[in-house]
Amino acid sequence: MEREVFAARFAAAAERARAVARPMVIEELPEPLTFRLRLNQSYDVGPPRVGEVRFPEDGSPDRAAALHRCDADTVVAELWRAGRVPEWVNLAVVSEDGGSTVVEVLSCGRFRPDDAVLHVLSPVLPPERDGRPFSIHQRFECWDQADVDQLADVGDQVWSLDVVGGSLPGLPDLPNLEILAHHAGVRSLAGFGRFPRLRLLRLAAADEFVVDATGGPVPALTNLRITNLPDRPWGHESLADLAPTLAELDLHGVATLWLGPFAPSIRRITLAAATVAGPVAFKPGLDSLAIHLDGATDAELAALLAGVVRPDSLSLRGTRLCDETLAAAARCEPRRLDLVGTGVDAATLERFRAVHPGLVAYPRSAGERTTTGAGYDAYMLGADD
Repeated sequence: MEREVFAARFAAAAERARAVARPMVIEELPEPLTFRLRLNQSYDVGPPRVGEVRFPEDGSPDRAAALHRCDADTVVAELWRAGRVPEWVNLAVVSEDGGSTVVEVLSCGRFRPDDAVLHVLSPVLPPERDGRPFSIHQRFECWDQADVDQLADVGDQVWSLDVVGGSLPGLPDLPNLEILAHHAGVRSLAGFGRFPRLRLLRLAAADEFVVDATGGPVPALTNLRITNLPDRPWGHESLADLAPTLAELDLHGVATLWLGPFAPSIRRITLAAATVAGPVAFKPGLDSLAIHLDGATDAELAALLAGVVRPDSLSLRGTRLCDETLAAAARCEPRRLDLVGTGVDAATLERFRAVHPGLVAYPRSAGERTTTGAGYDAYMLGADD
């Protein structure tokens, strides 16, 4: 594809993205355009096809940070590579910074010497849209100090916040924030009670991470996921005080995952690490339990499963099992049991199915059907537009 042709189509698609967004949002969308380029956004497995080139390095966090605010020339230079362009590119307005309209550009990771298809999408709609214009800042991303400064001005509009950049100062009060993803390495959970409507929290723990519930509870929090938890006690016993209404808990440790008592409100638990430490006693009534421990002993796994009673779903995916541990899992009487990547061979699995005919076990046996479906509507700006 000729560079000039691609550049012209990209410019037209970017203008169309703003035109689509203008009647949908309450903010004025300035004429100048700024771009947030996300490369390698396709799920590519298997070898490349003939004529196809992939660039795995495009998916690095450093590349994302370098391209989170750029101009059209930079985008074209990144997407047109010696005559090859991505198979598809999605464009949508995601913000405005007072001086420019911010267009997010999602690029496929497969580059070919063919015409690219440019999809112009609308801004992401509110969860309960009533047809009236909404704020473009309902979903906000913080990459640097400039974003934090703007957040202080539009904070009452923010419903979902994604903190990407590191070493950012404290966030302002956000009275309507319900979803927060913090990738920058959080040192403590103290202060999250300032967000009275926060119900879903995703964060990466810093090396010095502690729970620290002294700042008060997070009253609305029902869903908590923490990754990179340190290989030491980290205040795990205070989680029940910090989040008294927690329903779903997802903990990922770097080695040994330290655990404590679980709040009685919790219905869904995921544990991922090499092994676990601390007193563990699951209360009856769990809807689902996922245990992904690639270094746990059979005795440790048996102790974990001892208190599990009739969950709807039990996943041991990626956890190496012996026959005794498999039997312990069956005694929990789950409705569904995930044994993918556990080392259970096909013959053992078939015998297990025969003994437990009412239990749905994964991986599925030959002949069992699965169905999937996906789709979306988009305006397509192609070669004839």
